[in-house]
Amino acid sequence: MIFNAYQDSKIGIAGISVISSGHIFAQKGRKIDRPKGRSDYLLFYIAKGKELFYLENEIVGEEGSFIIFRPFEKQEHIYIDNKPGEFYFIHFDAPDNFDLFEFESSVLYNSKLSTAICDLFEEIIDELQKKQPAYEKLCTSKLFTIFSLLERKSRKETSAKEKYFDKISFVIQ
Repeated sequence: MIFNAYQDSKIGIAGISVISSGHIFAQKGRKIDRPKGRSDYLLFYIAKGKELFYLENEIVGEEGSFIIFRPFEKQEHIYIDNKPGEFYFIHFDAPDNFDLFEFESSVLYNSKLSTAICDLFEEIIDELQKKQPAYEKLCTSKLFTIFSLLERKSRKETSAKEKYFDKISFVIQ
């Protein structure tokens, strides 16, 4: 089952616009196989379960993991968990020289699951469905917020300096 919505225009911010967004509910064996990718960018976020990605090596993403694909990059992955899974996605347009907010494409990033990020995906889907005035810009601004939160979370997870930041902040407060 998929809940998704599409934009009717290419209005956005700084050349970036959201094309579509969705919330996927998957069972074991659900597969995405796009040997030549799509003509737009894709942000794929794992909310529940495990997804096997066929990149240079096979790699499993778990809850909170995400991946970004550039246009026309191979996209091949399959849901491998026995329990039902949930994913969010956003397809978006961006200029050719778009830097992916300093992330690399076709690289799986691991992070802890964020309800704030899931909520932003839901808000984008809602905006795309209702299409109220300025929804295009709101969707793009929420996409920027998602990327900013993903950057913050993934850097916290990988930075030795910030590994215990949350615990130390709690003690200080």
